[in-house]
Amino acid sequence: MQKFLRFGPRLLGLWAILLFMTIPSGATSLRVMNLEDLVGNSQRIFSAVCQGVSSGFDENNLPYTSYSFLVTDGIHGVANQQVVVIKQFGLAEPIQLDNGVTQLSRIEGMPRYLPGQEYLLFLNQDSRLGFSSPIGLLQGAFRVQGRGTSRTVINGMGNANLLIDTRKSIQQRVRERQQNLSRSAPVALPDELVRGPVSYDNLTRLVRGLLAGEAFDRPAATRLLGREGQQ
Repeated sequence: MQKFLRFGPRLLGLWAILLFMTIPSGATSLRVMNLEDLVGNSQRIFSAVCQGVSSGFDENNLPYTSYSFLVTDGIHGVANQQVVVIKQFGLAEPIQLDNGVTQLSRIEGMPRYLPGQEYLLFLNQDSRLGFSSPIGLLQGAFRVQGRGTSRTVINGMGNANLLIDTRKSIQQRVRERQQNLSRSAPVALPDELVRGPVSYDNLTRLVRGLLAGEAFDRPAATRLLGREGQQ
């Protein structure tokens, strides 16, 4: 720790570079990722209850926050009842170092998890330095609400990204939305029908289908996750 305090200001700039070296490719991407992208880029998909949180500096003097999870539904890459530890880059809360000058805070957009809360996570494998984070950051971390068959999930984007056609450019999507609004009777686009909490069972059904190689039927997914699926 003394070495860190002595060279702390110099290491601060290095951390920004190391962020992209320590976290798996795709995990830190802030581009819009729909459900197909989340599943296609994930090595581990599971729901789990957060058991504990710890923060500090690792053996490389890099800031981290470590979360332990007990898996309740191992969908891909992990087993039920397995304990999974996720080491995320950055600190969950700001801290004041011993020198009384440097204050560090968490990485903007990096999810935080509360002990006792259940989450549905889409993760890559750990990096060579042991770091990981959800695919697409907040897009790949869903909070599970409710119990049993009434459970719902919502991610840090309010689920607005789930059915967006990411094969189209932002300009194309904006143009389609403008054309739709100019109609005398605008219709709801797929991504507009899926906002807010969606059924856990319905979402994971789609996830398991994608993992099994099933073709993704966007209209059917819209009905399943959208207003019809919530009735």
